[in-house]
Amino acid sequence: MAWNLAITLQMLGFRVVLIDIDIQQLTITKTAQARTASGYDPFTVITASSIDEMVQITQSDDYDIALIDVGGYDYDLGRVAMSLSDRIVVPISEDPTELFGFISFLGSLKTISEHTALPPIMIAITRAHARAKAFSGVKSAAALWPSATIAETITRRRAVYSASMGHGFGVTELAAKFPEAADETYRLAREVVA
Repeated sequence: MAWNLAITLQMLGFRVVLIDIDIQQLTITKTAQARTASGYDPFTVITASSIDEMVQITQSDDYDIALIDVGGYDYDLGRVAMSLSDRIVVPISEDPTELFGFISFLGSLKTISEHTALPPIMIAITRAHARAKAFSGVKSAAALWPSATIAETITRRRAVYSASMGHGFGVTELAAKFPEAADETYRLAREVVA
């Protein structure tokens, strides 16, 4: 989600940097490398390995928006990233393992909030089945953090999301072939920055 939001926000005219601190996977960094290898215009991804480096990047006047991919686990650099943020966007599906992971994540947020104020939390429903409408699991989990909001835009389960990343593209760059995915991503990007 971070990759597609970053590409989309850039296409909307923002100066965007994507910071990859998910050191267990570095998916964003690898996607940027695939983009360059595909001969497409490079996209700025910085792999921040220290708190000072991350703070310096997020406070730079070179960018309008800094997106930070923190990964789905609890660690010091991720906690600092969340405390620096204007908004925390949590992608989640109705998959039970993701719901359990989200509940665990809320425990980390509670610990962080005891020491520093946290920004608003937006939950983005992702990888939703084409006919799914209720999302009772996500809504129940979101209720555990009363100030959390759920994005109106729901991104559906579409192969193009992962397939495009393998070549370093964002789905909005492939709008002619995949208009539904591009539309979802544009709508979500606008919600995130609203």
